[in-house]
Order: sequence, then structure tokens, then C-alpha cells
Amino acid sequence: MNSPAAVAYPTRKGEAQMTYRQEPAVWSDLDGPPLGPLSIDQLRQYEREGYLVFPGLLDAGLVRTLNNELVHATREAGRATNPRFVLGNSDGDVRRIHDIHVNRPEFGELAASEPLAGAARQVLDSDVYLHLARASILPGTFGEGYPWHSDFEGWHARDGMPSMRCVGISVLLSPTGEHSGAMLLSPGSHRTFISAFSAPDAQSPPGWEGRHEPDLIGIEAVLDGSGIERIEGPPGTVVLFDSNLLHATLPNLAPDAVASLFFAYNSIENKLRDPRSGNEPRPEWFAHREATEPLPAMETAARSR
Repeated sequence: MNSPAAVAYPTRKGEAQMTYRQEPAVWSDLDGPPLGPLSIDQLRQYEREGYLVFPGLLDAGLVRTLNNELVHATREAGRATNPRFVLGNSDGDVRRIHDIHVNRPEFGELAASEPLAGAARQVLDSDVYLHLARASILPGTFGEGYPWHSDFEGWHARDGMPSMRCVGISVLLSPTGEHSGAMLLSPGSHRTFISAFSAPDAQSPPGWEGRHEPDLIGIEAVLDGSGIERIEGPPGTVVLFDSNLLHATLPNLAPDAVASLFFAYNSIENKLRDPRSGNEPRPEWFAHREATEPLPAMETAARSR
């Protein structure tokens, strides 16, 4: 199935708008045999709810390796002046590392593995490339969460992503729960695009939040209709979700830090265009415009479903 012409979902225009989704969530054939790691029932659930959760999917040994590599990455020389690293304001500890896969092959191999990239290819019915890849660390006790948002709203406005033919995959490297940075998802919210308001200064820094104000009334209306699910799981849990799904992260009130990985897989038929917001394109390490070669098929140490 080919992507439709770029859809101009209105956002950051000074007024709140809610637009019904204009493309499918699952692009592959739901009436034929499954051509990937997901079953037809799983694909139908994804189409309906906008996400799938695989508790403890990754092998414990692989999770240990990834955690060890992440520790080494946080100690990388020059991190204080490297824009790929986001540091805490009070302690200077690493909070986020963009393009985590570039210098750390273990993360690149995981991103290209069949349980992850294969699922993305199957949902999108297309070869895929990494739109972005990052590691996040919520510090213990006072680790702030992230508010409700749709990834696609920012990617559409700031990066010129034409359509919603893109999926996100979160990999939990730490146990998460109600008090330890659990992810919140709103089932079915991927069917509605919710606009945002531009903030006064148009040139936003390359942070995930950008300079905009979400339409809180629209978000509340969708949450009221769709509900909220809290995602908890052991290390190695994988969450596959639609780029337009409303999601948030609870604060980490537990004493230990919580680490996770996030990979955004974009269809090669959905490559970025000029930003709709009028801004300059964000850096390559934040939103890939040049590194768009399809990911190769690769195995991993994930256990079977």
C-alpha cells in the first residue's frame, strides 16, 4: 500500500483543532496470512487500540548488556558539550542521549532486530529507517515524568513528516511501575489528531518538547473518551505504539533510576519534507533526513513470544 499525499493536519496555527485520522494504523493486509512476527489478532488489536505490549520480550542477558553499554555511554568524554547529550540542570547527570545507536553497535543491532524492526515493517507494510533513536534515564526519587503528547504532532509540524506511517517502540531497561516511571497510554486515541499552539518564540531548541502549548481541552476530551492504561513490566518489556497515540510518563519516585530506549521507525515512503512550522530543520541527530537507508533484517537474543 502506498502512502497518500502529504496530509496537512492543522497545528500550531493559533487555534485548537481536532482532526480525524486520515490514514490506516495498520498498512498491511489484515485478511491475508501474517508476513512478520505479529499475528493477525495482534495486528487487529494494534489497529483498534494503537499499541501492543510484550512483557519481558528481551532476554535477560541482552538487557544486562544494554544496561552496561548505557552506563558506558553516559560516561562518554565530551558529553557536557555534545548536543546529543541532555544533562540534568542540578546535577549534570545524563538524562537523554540522542542517536544512541551511532557509536554503540549493540543498540543499532537491537533496533534492526526482527522482533522490533520486523514488527514495524509489518505494521507499516514497508521497509523502514530510524527517524530517531534515543536513551532516556529518569533519576531516582525526583525524576520528572513527561506530559501527555502525540509524537506525530511534533514530527509533522517541526520535521515535516508527511503522514502517520511511522511507529514508536519503547524498550524498558528497568522495572517500571506506578511509582517508578511507568508509561501511560490512551487506547484508541491514535484515531484523533490534536493540534497544538505555537509559543511566542518560533525558533525552538532541539528538545523533545519544542516551543508549543498542547491543546489541553482536546487532550482531556480524548482521554475522557478513550481512557488510560498504565504500562508496567520487568526489564526487557517492549511497547510498540502508533506515532499519533497519546502517551505520557509518570514521575520516578523510587530510589533507583529508570532507563529506557526509544526507536521511531518511519516508512521509507514517508520521508521528511520541509517543516510545516516554518522553522529550520532540526539537527540530523534528532530527526534523520540523510540517514534514511532501510534497516537490514537482523536477529536478536529476544525470547520468542
